[in-house]
Amino acid sequence: MSETQAHDAALAWGRGHRSPTPVDFALWHVRATRGDDGLVVEFDATPASNRHLGSGTEDVVRAFCHALDVRVDEVVDWSVPRFCSTYYSDYSTSDSGDSAEDLGGDWADRHPVGWHVRITVVGTGIEGYRGVGPFGARGVDETWQPSGAYWVPGHERCELIADVVGAEPDVTALAAAAAEVFDAPAVASAELGPALHHVVVSLGDHDVATAVDRLDHLRAAALELGWSPSARRTDRLFVEHPRSST
Repeated sequence: MSETQAHDAALAWGRGHRSPTPVDFALWHVRATRGDDGLVVEFDATPASNRHLGSGTEDVVRAFCHALDVRVDEVVDWSVPRFCSTYYSDYSTSDSGDSAEDLGGDWADRHPVGWHVRITVVGTGIEGYRGVGPFGARGVDETWQPSGAYWVPGHERCELIADVVGAEPDVTALAAAAAEVFDAPAVASAELGPALHHVVVSLGDHDVATAVDRLDHLRAAALELGWSPSARRTDRLFVEHPRSST
């Protein structure tokens, strides 16, 4: 199978496996590659119920793999670092979220937490990028226990996430905007699928409640560049027409 055929097969799986049933987690930007230690499955997970992740367990990792049709013979390892970003927010006053003013809800609604999940297994599954998502998964992480207002972000690893459909983006302007309001931001760009570039600006650990204005300022800067700082907006731009810019 060629690389193009592999991408098409993975995207076809993604378009056919969005689950409308009640789930615990939503899985985004799922991609799988073959590594030296096995199949490496990566995605972002966000809460779709009152469950969160702690450090992860083999049971919840296997549940995620099951939801993604990955057959697991052995779980080699996993990591689930937590982050906070407006990118996966459900709270926008319009479907597009095309301006800073489109974000609704209070500051906690606008800046949800999520987890960058990386799982290595001995097993088999569809390799390649499966599209934006989300894909639903059930699972319980026994290492996480709720306490207080657990859904409200606290001192978090903050990130600006934005996508560009088309040519590889020049991140210089966004990096400069980030450096104006945060110390030593780190910018990384990866091509997830054909003509889809996923940019992550790591801003360090901050108390989200006091950093809201700066975080919203960066989201507005990404929009001014014509980028998509919203998973749902990217979904419309890319998944329905994944090769429109190639």
